[in-house]
Amino acid sequence: MKIFSLQSSLENEEHLANILNEFKQRFNKVYADEVESELRKNTLKTNLLKVFQHNAEANNGKKSFTIGVNQFSDMSIEEIIKTVTGYWPSKESTNVAEEPKSTHRGSYYETSWWVDPYRAKYVTSVQNQVR
Repeated sequence: MKIFSLQSSLENEEHLANILNEFKQRFNKVYADEVESELRKNTLKTNLLKVFQHNAEANNGKKSFTIGVNQFSDMSIEEIIKTVTGYWPSKESTNVAEEPKSTHRGSYYETSWWVDPYRAKYVTSVQNQVR
């Protein structure tokens, strides 16, 4: 019942605009224009509904943890992945059931998108930390 009342309250454009303004203040968000603001508002609305639905299930014992709103709540999962990891998946690679395409016959770690951090020298051997 609470989810239904939340959903109906989010349908109120003035209420949703207030939520977006509070969100922007709390997380220091600035949007380029009205188009982006509208996109972020709709994404935030969708994500708020997911948060409240998940937490309602957690309160009923169907989930073992709760979730909340954070600085990424106005972003899609694809945008979060790009922001946090720098990786932007292509539409072809987003199918979870699909096996990674390998450039070589061999292990999973020899796929075309995998970079071995040791071979690329992103990770070095342990250095003496004593000063």
